[in-house]
Amino acid sequence: MPDLFQVNYMKHFLFSFILFFLTITAFAQSDPLCPQSGVPSLTVNACIANPYSIPTSFTIDPITSVPTGSLCATQINNVRDGWFQFTATSVMTTIVGTVVTGQNLAIGVYTGNCGSMIEEGGGTCPATTTGDNGVSEIVPLTTVIGTTYFIRLIKSSFNSNSNGTMSGTISVLSPQTNDDCSGAISLIPSAPAFPPLCIQTCGQTYYSSGSWPNTGCAGSANDDVWYKFTATQAQHIITVGGSAFFNPVVEVLSGSCGSLLNLGCANVTAAGLVENLTYSSFIPWNTYYIRVYDFLSTPPGSFQFYICVTSPLLPTCPASMGGAGGGVVNVSLPYNGTGLTTTGKGDEFTPVNTVTCGSSTYFQGLDGVYIFTPSSSGNISVTLTSGSNNVGIMLYDNCPFIGSVSSCVAFSQSSSGNQSFCVDVVSGKTYYLIVDRNSVGGNIPSYTLDITAPASGNNGATCATAVPISSLPYTTAPLLRTTLCKGDDYNNGSAGSCSSLYESGEDMVFSYTTAAAQCLIIGLNSTSGNTAGFTVYDGCPSSASSNCLGSLGGGNVSSNFTLPTAGTYYIVVDSWSPPAAVSFHLTVDPAPGASPNDYPCSATTLPLGTTLPGDNRCSNALLEPGNATCWTGGTLNTVWYRVTPTGTSLNIRTISGTLINTQIALYQGTCPALFTQVAPVGSTCNRDEIGCT
Repeated sequence: MPDLFQVNYMKHFLFSFILFFLTITAFAQSDPLCPQSGVPSLTVNACIANPYSIPTSFTIDPITSVPTGSLCATQINNVRDGWFQFTATSVMTTIVGTVVTGQNLAIGVYTGNCGSMIEEGGGTCPATTTGDNGVSEIVPLTTVIGTTYFIRLIKSSFNSNSNGTMSGTISVLSPQTNDDCSGAISLIPSAPAFPPLCIQTCGQTYYSSGSWPNTGCAGSANDDVWYKFTATQAQHIITVGGSAFFNPVVEVLSGSCGSLLNLGCANVTAAGLVENLTYSSFIPWNTYYIRVYDFLSTPPGSFQFYICVTSPLLPTCPASMGGAGGGVVNVSLPYNGTGLTTTGKGDEFTPVNTVTCGSSTYFQGLDGVYIFTPSSSGNISVTLTSGSNNVGIMLYDNCPFIGSVSSCVAFSQSSSGNQSFCVDVVSGKTYYLIVDRNSVGGNIPSYTLDITAPASGNNGATCATAVPISSLPYTTAPLLRTTLCKGDDYNNGSAGSCSSLYESGEDMVFSYTTAAAQCLIIGLNSTSGNTAGFTVYDGCPSSASSNCLGSLGGGNVSSNFTLPTAGTYYIVVDSWSPPAAVSFHLTVDPAPGASPNDYPCSATTLPLGTTLPGDNRCSNALLEPGNATCWTGGTLNTVWYRVTPTGTSLNIRTISGTLINTQIALYQGTCPALFTQVAPVGSTCNRDEIGCT
């Protein structure tokens, strides 16, 4: 299932981050070393670097406090100094000091008491450092765990401005155990809350190096550190706040050390800001890993950050769905809804809080929700018709919110306003259908939604499962039907094909059995486009013995058809693909009369010297040549006769009944090949008999 990442709750985390900075800023160093009890303490591996300031009111400590043998105190470049202290937690400690441009910082580290201070090795006094103004100082030390050390920050006049206040940050760092995945530090997700509560854990990357596997995220992971946590719900937010010069990259991974899979990354802000990685497909009680590193390939200006794993308060059904005013409708199947709209409805289902179903971009608009519980198992089709664009319909087998035990069952999403799918559903299970748009805050002003009742055996897919038309008149309304998922069982390659253009998509089959010759008016309406069409067969079109009675296409179309004898006939609704599927209403109505000789291939044999009755009330212009060359216009409602001459000439005439001003043309050829018109020609064209009207 695809996974979802998004920056969330930034305001909340930035607010916490700012408060944290304000608290640290109020923490100041002391001017004199003595008494030592007044020297403020620094936390080893604090979340961020501690700000300091050496104002013009500070002085140089006297030799009674720091002996003249001290390397830093005796330097002539010492303008003034200030003090911090820390208690070592490791045998290795590094002090990192930054300073603003225009100033030069020197650092000395001491142990002991006032008057007998001993400078530790590694002091970075101006005479022994290559540091210049605005350059950070790094002092590595070998330390004794539990021993208190005093840090002397010296404003130096060496190659810098000796006037004004010197300021910057000071950090005390020691190695941590999480340089590699195997040493990942455990984090505990916060309890669900809104807004999520960030319980900060401090981290730093000074002693770290790159780890395997290579990162799937941006930047250079040559200084990564590792964390792990056990998910307590489907969605968690991993938050990392960088210190002033640390640009955090956050990666979340699944699996185990040595076999990890990238799930997502976050690096959308800059140094000193907060990254939030939201992932919405965690499996509760599974363990996941987090990698954190600075974006740059070179060492950052500061190495610290804080990290936390929070648990957003997840929405639930039905409490968070918005009710009827939010577009929630409970329906029974089959369902036909017209004049529907998402205008004025809520946007309860979003890319952040909803189980992914297709593309998450189709959860950005105002949404409608349709809830149904089928009373039987089987296949249903869902069809939405609208004049909008970028519409999506998504079906779930439970509450769609993240955190529910829900799966995406089916979806249809595209730039079109018409969407449909078919899917098998299970009796007694409650389903949620979301109607939404790929448009931020967008609505669907008007749409029609049809959901069929479950049907077994893919009703209407083939002649064997054809939908029976048991009585006339017949209509599929109000339920819109679709050829979707019926398959392309009958096409131009079928043995009895009508060779119509409208036989190239998926098809739905209807059957009608008549006891005698009959005239029907068959039509399509409410079609999803002008690519819809249908064909009529005497017999299933898969059989070579099937007889094509005609085809019609172009969307909303209708025509007369004569069923020449008693038997079962098939109406196949199809499309001129693409699209491969169409939605429609089918109507079948009885009509007076019958024209069994409507088509050339069903022509009535006319014996010579015999008068036969005729009826063209149910004829149409399908499956036959166009108007004869000298016929006048009007409806082409022809009927056909077959005659075999015994000589070189024929005299053919009609006797008017209810039809007046008849027209006659004579053709030759072999059915169903094209016919060649042989008469009338010239002055004999449609010659009215004397006394005829």
